[in-house]
Amino acid sequence: MAKELFRCLWCLLPDTFKEKVQKSSRKDASREVLYLGKRDVESEFGADTTKEAISSLWSDGKPNLKELRISFTWLGLHMEDLETNRVRVYPIERISYAIVDSVFDRVLSVIIKTNDLLECYCFLFSKPSEAKGMLRNFEKSLTDAANLYLSKAFENDGKLGFENLAYDDQTVNYNNFSSSASYDSRSRANTN
Repeated sequence: MAKELFRCLWCLLPDTFKEKVQKSSRKDASREVLYLGKRDVESEFGADTTKEAISSLWSDGKPNLKELRISFTWLGLHMEDLETNRVRVYPIERISYAIVDSVFDRVLSVIIKTNDLLECYCFLFSKPSEAKGMLRNFEKSLTDAANLYLSKAFENDGKLGFENLAYDDQTVNYNNFSSSASYDSRSRANTN
């Protein structure tokens, strides 16, 4: 379903944007990781929030580590279960924070708002450099999403032209994209 959605959205994009994305796309943008799990959190951002979630996952004993392939695109976070090949996409406007912690330097933590909950998803990489590279991919994806929004808004006098797109069981209204909490003055992707 995610691939069909991507193809559908790709057709709507201006050619100049497609060329820019294709030039900047890297083949190694996805990584195989171990999924530590997720925890409900109280805050939308902050290193302390993610550190508590990681500590909580480890204090529960050995977590059930699942192998996933993850990547960030302008659509959001893509998580593919390597056993079942099921792909889950979390829209980029629902991601409020991402960080590679200074203590847990191989763990990428991502806070995502789903319905009325804030959940911290934690992924274990084989090297700290891979975790930081994935964080840079997230930062690039935010830029690509903002550029897409602006290019579509200017083309259609402020209206995007594609709205209420389905992601798995969720529906995202892209007309509210600009007012998303992901684009305020606070930094959403930190490497500290």
